[in-house]
Amino acid sequence: MFQLFDFSDLFADWETDFQRLQKGGGHYDYAHGGKWVPGYGDPIDMQGIVVPFSYAELQFGSGGTYTQDDRVVFVRKPVSLDIDDRIIYDGHEYRVLEQADYTEYANFYAYLAKRVNTKGRDPLAGTGDNP
Repeated sequence: MFQLFDFSDLFADWETDFQRLQKGGGHYDYAHGGKWVPGYGDPIDMQGIVVPFSYAELQFGSGGTYTQDDRVVFVRKPVSLDIDDRIIYDGHEYRVLEQADYTEYANFYAYLAKRVNTKGRDPLAGTGDNP
């Protein structure tokens, strides 16, 4: 399919490394009242553009859902993320909440990711086979 816009140079200049924790599995934690604990796989190294929300996005966004701590993540097609995946970027953990598909016009996806309060734990602790 013909792409209206080519963002290859932008990705070449701004692309950075981050890690994806793909949602899957989970278990009931019977030691804590049988609470469901969602599972995440082992970290997967990825590349994309990770930027804070603009002032306009924060001001006119989804009713105050997002803050200056949250991020917009751009990844090039065919790579994609799923809703509820977690990403680790710059030592912080974010949860993917929304996707914007721009593949009709260009070769990338955009995701809105909310920063997760890890309460001091290592964002990679407890992922995959690491308790």
